[in-house]
Amino acid sequence: MCPAVFVKMRTFPSTPNGKIDRKAFPKPEANVGSGDSDYVAPRTNIEKQLTNIWEGLLKHSPIGVNDNFFYLGGHSILVVQLQVRVWQQMGIRVVIRDFFEAPTIASLARHIEAMSWATASALGASSAVEEETGTL
Repeated sequence: MCPAVFVKMRTFPSTPNGKIDRKAFPKPEANVGSGDSDYVAPRTNIEKQLTNIWEGLLKHSPIGVNDNFFYLGGHSILVVQLQVRVWQQMGIRVVIRDFFEAPTIASLARHIEAMSWATASALGASSAVEEETGTL
């Protein structure tokens, strides 16, 4: 595990007893996205649906399509919730590993589109075979 944000401080705030006063730490500035890209709004229907799901889970808005789920505070337990919401709201079954391999909305949307295309192609090919053999 690695912290998402580091804050440089000259000194640590202390309590009257001389202990570190964690409640007095300054709030870190919002670290949106991967830090190397500007905000990009969702462009496709899949990206819009994923953005809505991410904003609900991460309680952060706006989220761009190039923002990394894990840099925004996502973690393994939220990935499981993300998987369930994608299934419930979009009707798409995505395995947990896919969220780690495609941690941005843009990459996940491309993955989902590729899965949909492959499934449709496979179904189309099986339908054509069934028509030729008369096994409809």
